[in-house]
Amino acid sequence: MAQITFGKLDSWYSEGGGGNGAAFDKDDFLNMREDGKYLLRIAQEGPCIFAIHWGTDVQGRARRVNCAVEGCALCAEANKPQPKYIVAAINRERGRVQLVEFGKQVYNQIVNLRKDKDWGDPRNYDIKIDKDRSRGISNTYIVTAVPRNIGPISPDEALMVKDFLARVKVENFAKQSTNEEILRKLGRSEVAPAQPNANWKTQSEGSPAAATKVAANIAEDDDFDFN
Repeated sequence: MAQITFGKLDSWYSEGGGGNGAAFDKDDFLNMREDGKYLLRIAQEGPCIFAIHWGTDVQGRARRVNCAVEGCALCAEANKPQPKYIVAAINRERGRVQLVEFGKQVYNQIVNLRKDKDWGDPRNYDIKIDKDRSRGISNTYIVTAVPRNIGPISPDEALMVKDFLARVKVENFAKQSTNEEILRKLGRSEVAPAQPNANWKTQSEGSPAAATKVAANIAEDDDFDFN
């Protein structure tokens, strides 16, 4: 299984690479929790890659935290990190820029469009993300290019994107946590003994290794689980 590297990707082909932002709110995020079709225009050259854990806090709630990578307390407990990607995009339905987070399933399909000579750079056409959990885990998300509104975004949209990226630093949401941050969020004070080879192993989306999310109520401030 591949390793994950945190940081900004230079393009849709790579999976490695490297500010604090101003105020933001939940309207700056697109949650794709519900089944449906989401019409977007990618607004950045490449997404940020990172990994998350779902751990259970002392009150029995499932809490989401970014992985701490080397020496991660949750990796040491064999709580495998889930790879995630986040990118700024124009939400056509809302008419505004938002951060969109997705997993490997969506990422791979955008990469395939990027490689397709008939489509190329996803900043030059809209994409439709069709989420339908009835299709099963391996086919929940279907990403298609939309054959209209093709070409660069308008000057007004470009200004909207520029203003958003000046205010909301995408990289901040893909930063590694520290073990102190992880334990504080879970209300714990100790790290379990390290397990050999537990660090930095990825898993398929929706695999049983993330079962803590199903087993507990999700804390209110953890609703940025867009997938």
